[in-house]
Amino acid sequence: MGISMKKTLTWLKLFIFNISIEPMLFLFYAAKTTVSVVKEDLKLERFCLVTLNHTQEECSDLIHNDNIQIEVQHLDNDFLFFESVVGMVIPLIFLTFIATWSDKHGRRVPIIAPMTGFVIWCTIYFFEALFPTWPPEILLIATFLDSCGGGFTTFLMGYYSHMVDITSENTRTTRLGIVMVVKNLGIPTGQVMGPVLHHAGGYLLVFGSAAGMSVICIIYAFIMVKPKPQNKISNDSSNSPFCNSIKNNLVQFIRTAYKRRPGSDRLCIIVLLFGMMLVNSSQPHKLYLWTRRVLKWDEDQYTLYKTSSELIGQLVMLIFSLIVKFGKVHDCHIGAAVTLLLWSKLISLGLTTRPDQWWILYLFLISPDSFGSMTVRSVLSKICGKEDIGRVFSLLGIMEVIWSVVDNAMYAAVYDASIKYYPSAEHLFGAAITCILFAIFLWVKWIQDWDTIHQKTQYSNSRSPTDASHNEIPSTHIIISNAHIQDRETATDNHIHHHVIADIMTSEAITPNALQNNKDDISLSASETSQTNSQGNESYHYSDVD
Repeated sequence: MGISMKKTLTWLKLFIFNISIEPMLFLFYAAKTTVSVVKEDLKLERFCLVTLNHTQEECSDLIHNDNIQIEVQHLDNDFLFFESVVGMVIPLIFLTFIATWSDKHGRRVPIIAPMTGFVIWCTIYFFEALFPTWPPEILLIATFLDSCGGGFTTFLMGYYSHMVDITSENTRTTRLGIVMVVKNLGIPTGQVMGPVLHHAGGYLLVFGSAAGMSVICIIYAFIMVKPKPQNKISNDSSNSPFCNSIKNNLVQFIRTAYKRRPGSDRLCIIVLLFGMMLVNSSQPHKLYLWTRRVLKWDEDQYTLYKTSSELIGQLVMLIFSLIVKFGKVHDCHIGAAVTLLLWSKLISLGLTTRPDQWWILYLFLISPDSFGSMTVRSVLSKICGKEDIGRVFSLLGIMEVIWSVVDNAMYAAVYDASIKYYPSAEHLFGAAITCILFAIFLWVKWIQDWDTIHQKTQYSNSRSPTDASHNEIPSTHIIISNAHIQDRETATDNHIHHHVIADIMTSEAITPNALQNNKDDISLSASETSQTNSQGNESYHYSDVD
């Protein structure tokens, strides 16, 4: 008994002393989701009262005033598109350099800057609620100033990179799992808090509380996340102009993603990057506006659904993860299955036209929608390898920011055209996108299987009595040898490696003399270019665990 209690106390002590930014993540996610529904109500109210000049009585009962609600939702739909445009530019710039910069200086800035932007956002919404005559267009300023902190994508990159920095390989998976659980618990907490605070003290209490929680998070992060010591910061970080740094990073991302690779790997990466855009476009977009228009829901009913969705979603994710782990299912098969479930959900929502069909939304709470993006990232990481995945994920983040504008433009056009006669049309549009995504997952699995069979055939032919000799080595062995050469010359031979691979892939078998010549060429070229490449290639670690 005494030994067991001692072990428990020791474990508890280690757990407490290992706590890092987990409490901050819980509180900040709660703050973000506290305002998620209430902010939409404020915008709808301002469009109705200020822009359209309707009376308070008419605007307080939009659910039962179809004509006014259609007018208001038209304005809000257009506003959401402009928000996506205004909020894109600065995060796009941030993503091209902040990860490399934080590798040298620490993660404090990419964690604190987005939270500071959110505090400014809450402050402007607070004053918008305080002065009823202010037009809703002022809220675009809030979106822009929020984006000046780097946006939520920068925050994700910052806290994930920090957790990678402070954990060992043995404990990293467990710690990241704990982080995911903690932050996800903050989401339903905030969704419950929002309506409660709104009923208790109106908009001012909601936005004031969210700003206060975010300030606490900033102070906590400032204390817990330490910058790197100055003597560990590379002296060459100030030699490159800011614009050149952004350009060079972006070029590196693109070259890494589209460089020549064995088999069909490069084509698979290109297709999967496009597939990730479709994953984002296949999710329901105007869900809150749609539930108000079709199901006649109010804020409380929608919040109940979203809270249930988050809680049940976590349980479904856990069960699905266990099935995937012990069932040893291929990633592409998982993606295809999840996409098929999502297609069924969108088709069902697309055919929903009456308030008494509300149960359809709850029926699909068991659909693990987020597994689509996780599957794409998993397949990408396995194709790219550890040395390239950081840059590929960075390019993916940039593409997602740019695509969000295209995505919002498409759905804004669909919803605007259909809101009066058939508002569920946007779900049918999403279902059509999932068909393409489903085909992508199956194609990637097929092409990978084909590459495997082709490589085995080549290897068998190279070992046949008519072709094999002691002076010949299969090209697959050359590629492996070349990978070892690249490991020794990581800082200087990226460009040379591409040409060597290209030469190797054109021949069925290469003699040891040719291999030695390739090694000599690489060593010579690497030494000749060491002066021009003294800065090396910075490691860019970014992955989104969300």
